Amino acid sequence: STDDIIPKLNSILGDITVKPSKYGGYFNLETTKYLDILLEVQEKKELIRITYNEKSRDLFVAKCFIFSGGTYCYVMDRNGKAYMYSVQRIESVNRYLKKEAVPYPKPNVDIEKALSDPFGIVRGKKEFDAVVKLSDWQGYYEKEKLWPDSVKIEREDNHWLFKVHTCGDYWLKRWVMSLGTEAELLEPDWLRNQIREEIESMADIYR
Repeated sequence: STDDIIPKLNSILGDITVKPSKYGGYFNLETTKYLDILLEVQEKKELIRITYNEKSRDLFVAKCFIFSGGTYCYVMDRNGKAYMYSVQRIESVNRYLKKEAVPYPKPNVDIEKALSDPFGIVRGKKEFDAVVKLSDWQGYYEKEKLWPDSVKIEREDNHWLFKVHTCGDYWLKRWVMSLGTEAELLEPDWLRNQIREEIESMADIYR
């Protein structure tokens, strides 16, 4: 909270005491302590030095976003080469006291397009269309989620068809398998075969 929140509360409620609390999960001061700075320099298109995996780079923050419970950001160097960082793993950020006149580059990837792909956080080598058959219950559940425009969920008989254009074969496969018997990947065949092989391998582990 901002520093003036306590005086404002006192003016309404009278004298209060605040007991600091430490929250678990992703959204706490320990894991997202740099998020406010990242969001600010994203808006101002300002160059910043970020230390990540023990390596420091001068970067622009192109976009902060949330995926599967984690907080991430697309960053890019002076030439527009884009990287994706986990905010939780950023070790330090340093803003320049004297700002350089560095032109804001054009990213070498279409970031908005990448963020419209619900499984594209780990990008595969090719784009493809996928169709997943969902059980009646699972379809209603997925329909309530905020999917991007690249996803279509359609009712068919006693089940639902989840259709998506994606390049994220890794995360799509993980998502389908996480739903167990509530989901079946119908297309494409090459990814369906990968899932079948992985299920057979899992069965060997648990026999």
